[in-house]
Amino acid sequence: LTRACRANLSQVFGLYPDPAGEVQGILDKAVAGQPPVEAVDHLGVKSRLWPVSDEGLAAKVAGIMGPKPVFIADGHHRYETACNYRDEVAAALAASHGGALLPADHPANFVLMMLVGMSDPGLVVLPTHRLFEKPAVGTAAELAAKLGDCFELRPAGNGPEAAHQVWEQIELESEQGVLGFYTAGDRQWTLATITPAGRSRMDRVAADHGDAWRSLGVSILHRLVIGELLGAKEIPTPGYVHLVREVVEGLDTGDAVVLDATNPLAAEARELELDPALSGAELVRDWIGSDRVVKAFNTTGSGNMANPDYGAERPMMVVAGDDDQAKQVAIGLADEIGFAGVDGGPLPASRDLEHLAMLWIRLAYKLGNGPDIAYALLRR
Repeated sequence: LTRACRANLSQVFGLYPDPAGEVQGILDKAVAGQPPVEAVDHLGVKSRLWPVSDEGLAAKVAGIMGPKPVFIADGHHRYETACNYRDEVAAALAASHGGALLPADHPANFVLMMLVGMSDPGLVVLPTHRLFEKPAVGTAAELAAKLGDCFELRPAGNGPEAAHQVWEQIELESEQGVLGFYTAGDRQWTLATITPAGRSRMDRVAADHGDAWRSLGVSILHRLVIGELLGAKEIPTPGYVHLVREVVEGLDTGDAVVLDATNPLAAEARELELDPALSGAELVRDWIGSDRVVKAFNTTGSGNMANPDYGAERPMMVVAGDDDQAKQVAIGLADEIGFAGVDGGPLPASRDLEHLAMLWIRLAYKLGNGPDIAYALLRR
């Protein structure tokens, strides 16, 4: 994105020590009485900006800031990206101008930053909540089994809306070792408080960090819970939200589209295991608590998935689901890999698709047609 736009689009958030508030005091005095430039973001947060055009004042502030260390509180990757971009620009300049060096005042030598004094009375660090899709933990009971003796667990509510009361309880306890977990399979909230055994486990798995880092809630969540107890050695990227209502919205809607390509076959693929009034896709929907489950890619064989080319006619791939947008994702994927995606209706139609899979198995393997066969939808 930086390479394409040739600009910093989001500032790096830096903190610097200034117990007396000297820098902020100088700036406040300089802009006193000036109207700010205002903007409101998607969260309804109003930002006010006072431009400072006095070069002498800017030089004075720069002189005070020069010796101070700056700690990146947020934006480590943006900073590293800016450094990499600078190196790219410098290399391109050297290659096209006989080894010329990047001028000291070249824009690529700079990065957009917001600097805030650590002792600023207006500094408030609010939480960033995480919406994980993986590692999958379906129910509160499964969560309890995985967390073991590292946490003391308490039921904390039912359904996404209970996020408000869960957060109130976390704020009330005001401890870094208290975490709130939601399991979609049973729509349960669980409050988890780290135990002495959990602290000891954290000390072992994060021995490369200091006590202060190991005591942080975000460190406990990522290193101990996600990485160690849930077994995700490569921490999956969650959705990040700042407001509790965004947590509720994320749990209510869910952004992920789940494609169910399975068939609930009995032994030796002779029949379906489920009652005709139920499909495997409906079970998946109930297990994960999401309406964005789509039945797809279950009515053909692996050979067709690897190579769906049948000449002029594309093989048909019927999908079924309750969420129209999710179905369009599945249809688009089917079209992209060489099938003709077809909307087969709501998720209960998965029952028909699973029987259609049984028919394909019978035609291919029991009636001697072989696996190089596919369904097609012909129109005239």
